[in-house]
Amino acid sequence: MNRIKLISIAFFLAFASLFAQEKLFTVEDIVINSYSTLAPERLYSLNWIPGTEKYYWIEYGEESGGILTGMVESEGIDTLLTLAKLNETLTKNDFEAMRGFPRITWTDAESFVFKSGKILFKYNLTNDELSVLNVFEEKTANYTPAPNHIAAAYTKENNLFVAVEPEDVRQITNEENKGIVSGQAVSRQEFGITGGIFWSPKSNYVAFYRKDETKVSDY
Repeated sequence: MNRIKLISIAFFLAFASLFAQEKLFTVEDIVINSYSTLAPERLYSLNWIPGTEKYYWIEYGEESGGILTGMVESEGIDTLLTLAKLNETLTKNDFEAMRGFPRITWTDAESFVFKSGKILFKYNLTNDELSVLNVFEEKTANYTPAPNHIAAAYTKENNLFVAVEPEDVRQITNEENKGIVSGQAVSRQEFGITGGIFWSPKSNYVAFYRKDETKVSDY
């Protein structure tokens, strides 16, 4: 009997504690704060480092930005590279520093590529070596890198271009009529379409959407 009473009291206290912690959300919480203070924490660019059993993510910020890494069987977290160190290497090679850590693509377990402004760089973590892989034109859009991590396709206004290497930029389309658009997503996201440029696995061919709206009147 005493045990039943103790269980009942414990259940009542737990229920009362849970009820006391309830909070009614305001309209501001639902509409505004759900994207800021009440939003769940995210690990940006979370993925595996190729050729290893490590995963990584990018922490953004002017002072604390960098690449963090960990292992599934370990709780330890290591910092592979900070924004300060990357900017130090950039400025040492006469390039502009960045305000935030860039998006990266790993080429192997020790190196990754990233784009800053119109320049595509490769960074080696082992020796802090920085190299220029490609240079692109100004005022471009729909940047799509090739699987070889060197070439990239992009659009300028309604036409498609491919930068094979720094001194080899090729104009794929030359449509003067603005109603004919190449290399851009069609129908937006209605059908799961998020891009309009598609590279072949060997980076030697590129496919793209071509949208002809010349018979559609302006409104």
